[in-house]
Amino acid sequence: MAIIGFSRGGNTFDLYIEPAEQTYFFFSYRNGMMQTRSSNAEYNSNVQTLKPEERKMKTGMGEKSYSFILAPESRLKRLLKAFESKEELEELPEEEEDTGDVPVSDDEN
Repeated sequence: MAIIGFSRGGNTFDLYIEPAEQTYFFFSYRNGMMQTRSSNAEYNSNVQTLKPEERKMKTGMGEKSYSFILAPESRLKRLLKAFESKEELEELPEEEEDTGDVPVSDDEN
């Protein structure tokens, strides 16, 4: 599942991957900051225990910086809730388009 958002404040990209049951990886990118979290505790620990300078990509002059951090669980929950809401909307039957036409009965002719 993925969501791409566009705004003046910066574009966002959220990605949720579930390669196996009970296993997931989550990534959220915005303005040079990647947030990540997994169901794998060792993965989360590895991200969390890195020193801040080890979580930054060295960039050249004029290049946009990039770093990553462990995403809070609330960020992941928000994304999953957004997907659930979207799925619920997609399951609703489409309403007939209102053409503005007024039905006419045969009695009026």
